[in-house]
Amino acid sequence: MDWMDRDNELYGLFGSAPPAPRRPGARLQQMRKDFNQRIGDVRPMGGAMDLTGPARRRLRLMAYALVDQENPPSVPLDIATAFAEGLGHAVVHRSWDVTGTPEPLLRPGYEVVRRMITGGDCHGLVVEGRAHISDRDDLYERELRYWGGLGVMVLLANPERD
Repeated sequence: MDWMDRDNELYGLFGSAPPAPRRPGARLQQMRKDFNQRIGDVRPMGGAMDLTGPARRRLRLMAYALVDQENPPSVPLDIATAFAEGLGHAVVHRSWDVTGTPEPLLRPGYEVVRRMITGGDCHGLVVEGRAHISDRDDLYERELRYWGGLGVMVLLANPERD
């Protein structure tokens, strides 16, 4: 019997149900929003993002895409760019990888993203959707924590889903 079996037995003994597991997409979306809000450039307002007020600054962003052989990178990069520009930011660099591992650190285009942002050329990253960073929850969360720890904005044109 492992620790999870013991926990399940305890829930049964005391008549309470275990807490419902939190959906990973919702948890990761909230994590990203919390990091962005702490950075101070995004303030929620009625479910939308309000980028107005005295603290507003125009961010210089890096757009990134992970595409396959049949699809040009221009489509997801254009979507990410339009989203960022709609929020009042500027996409000043674009990078992409054609196919690749779910591990973003092994992709040369993503390495360019990290180098440009950590080097101070850009303030943040914008992508069409989270799969462009990684479709694996653990790797995506690691990247969110990395960028959040550096105070780097991560924007998604299409938010995380379960």
